[in-house]
Amino acid sequence: MSNYERLGVKEPQSAEQEKAQTKIEALGARIVELEKECAEKISELQADSKAYINLPKHEKEDTRDSIREKGTAKSYLELPEDARDINYVNDDKGYHFEVSLQNAQKLEVSEADLLTDMRWGIFHKLNHPPIVAKDENKKYNNFRARYIQAYYDKKIAELREQQLIIQRLEIDKVGSHDNLLAAAYKEFSRREEGERKEKAGFIFEKIIAGILQKLALELGEKFGFEFVEADAIDDVEVKADFIVKIKERHHGVGVEELEKDDDHSGKELDRGIQLTLRNFKDEEFKKKVEQVETVKNKLQSLKINNARINSLVLVGIDAGNEEVMGSYHAWDSAGRLPGGPEKRFMAMNVIMKILRQIFAETDLDFEKNKEFETAIGEYFKNNHYQGSTK
Repeated sequence: MSNYERLGVKEPQSAEQEKAQTKIEALGARIVELEKECAEKISELQADSKAYINLPKHEKEDTRDSIREKGTAKSYLELPEDARDINYVNDDKGYHFEVSLQNAQKLEVSEADLLTDMRWGIFHKLNHPPIVAKDENKKYNNFRARYIQAYYDKKIAELREQQLIIQRLEIDKVGSHDNLLAAAYKEFSRREEGERKEKAGFIFEKIIAGILQKLALELGEKFGFEFVEADAIDDVEVKADFIVKIKERHHGVGVEELEKDDDHSGKELDRGIQLTLRNFKDEEFKKKVEQVETVKNKLQSLKINNARINSLVLVGIDAGNEEVMGSYHAWDSAGRLPGGPEKRFMAMNVIMKILRQIFAETDLDFEKNKEFETAIGEYFKNNHYQGSTK
């Protein structure tokens, strides 16, 4: 679907709009290049993996030892200079990823940790020497392919956001009839710059998004849900910080959706989540409630063109900026360990309270689905989340 179709707008007419369209098309061409580059990198990895697997055992061992000695393993990606080395090891826990800490200790790291670290601008070199065991070599390289795909998906998403912002500001000219909307788009485009990226509200969003993304990677297939990043339009116009797609067997009572029938079998609930640190008595919180209600009404009346959600909920906790930034700075000062500040975020019961709100009145409502609630608790326990359980 083109931006025009999604937004329900006409193609550009003026010289200024045509210039903006040229910029969008240039970004589109770069997106095509990146998609092709990604496919080539994954094909190269798969070919190398197949060639290695077919080697006689002694040649595999020679190849592994040579790579370990010379440090010549391929990473397949042009990563930043500060990208970290991650080892794939075999010990009494079996095969797993591991990082060496400054105090000579070892920290086990999950695949979800490595994938979601990109959210914080942290990248890892998955260039461990090949594994001799065929099954483990295949498993390891399958993850490397996923990592390559996620790396390129992030770069492509950033370009698509640029396209959407140019579309709304320079072609649709939303500022000509709504200065606040235009200002919101400009603010969104600068959210990762300077002091903005360290605002408590923004950090809070990234932490909760990181937790949801990890849960989706680990539990999503079993329980039927996935995490979707919000784009510029989702954030600015639909007021969704991210989206959770839930495969519903039936309607959740009280959830505002586009569908009018009572049988939700086989359908997806695309729930937009807006987060806030505001107290429910705070005037700013009341303003957010009004914004969410406005969007819900528009969803019901189909006045938002091609919205990617059919439900929107406001999720908040009564917490101060200091509590959020405390988690972030504790993680930062400890060396920005894999897994992000979400592993140090507040008390565990606070995280569960947030998740309870996100999944409320769906098939994954904690009150209705105790198996899901228990699985989340076990995930946090097994993945070294340091929030207090008190």
